[in-house]
Amino acid sequence: MDNISAEEIKTKYRQNHGFAFISAQRVSDEAAHRLADTLIKAEIASKQPLVITRYEQSVIFIYDDFDAPAFFAKAQFFEQAFGIARVVPFMEYVK
Repeated sequence: MDNISAEEIKTKYRQNHGFAFISAQRVSDEAAHRLADTLIKAEIASKQPLVITRYEQSVIFIYDDFDAPAFFAKAQFFEQAFGIARVVPFMEYVK
């Protein structure tokens, strides 16, 4: 798990794609890495994220190769069906 500032996210990674996984409970490092692996298996990402970092009550995943439309369509379904977390584009979350 990387430890980078919101400012670095906004400047260094502003051209990248990714998401913030916002949960009421702290997400473990292991669970964050399992989610990254799941995205590869689901063919939403072709490789591991460039960055996985914590920011406030979330974990942020930043990619250089990421199928954002497919991911957000599936994330919205799971969010509505299970209501366990919110998923938003990372640049929308880190303001």
